[in-house]
Amino acid sequence: MWPEFIIIPVIGALIGWLTNYIAIKLIFRPFVPKRIPFTPWSIQGLIPKRQDEIAVNVGRVVENELISMEEIIGELNNQSRKKHLVEVVSDLLKERVNQKMPGFVPYSVKSLVIALVEDTVNKEAPILFEQLTESISQDLLKEVKVDHLVEEKLRNFDLLQLEHLIFSVASKELKHIEVLGAILGFLIGLVQVGVFYYWG
Repeated sequence: MWPEFIIIPVIGALIGWLTNYIAIKLIFRPFVPKRIPFTPWSIQGLIPKRQDEIAVNVGRVVENELISMEEIIGELNNQSRKKHLVEVVSDLLKERVNQKMPGFVPYSVKSLVIALVEDTVNKEAPILFEQLTESISQDLLKEVKVDHLVEEKLRNFDLLQLEHLIFSVASKELKHIEVLGAILGFLIGLVQVGVFYYWG
């Protein structure tokens, strides 16, 4: 009785661990369909088999739930960001004008020219940026779709690289699943032994 009491739960644990191990591997492997010998069926990893469908669904989620082109354009039209951009352009132009002006030009003239450049930039640049962002925004809305970009990236993503990425991020959790399979298999084995012992 005692050998059975030990062997059956151990076999159950091995079966439970192996089942979960194979199931985890079948998430990705095999990358391409493999014919099962002597049968009309083939087998392929879940993600490679449904890569196109996953790409479409993830693209929709990103577009509808995470970030849309309208939100990206809203960030482009942020007033504080535009103001900062005007300041950067103004400082850059003043530095360039100061560098390019001949050395014989009096300091007072340089200062006057630089002040004029700064004043012009501060007046005209916001209007120019407004027109530019409006034009860009219209083009982006017409031509660029976030969901299509994400979908295309996922369709062309290297499966081996994706497999390494997922297993590196979730390796602990996947190991826990394997161990849980072994524990459940062991417990089922104990139940079987108990049932056999009770009815025997």
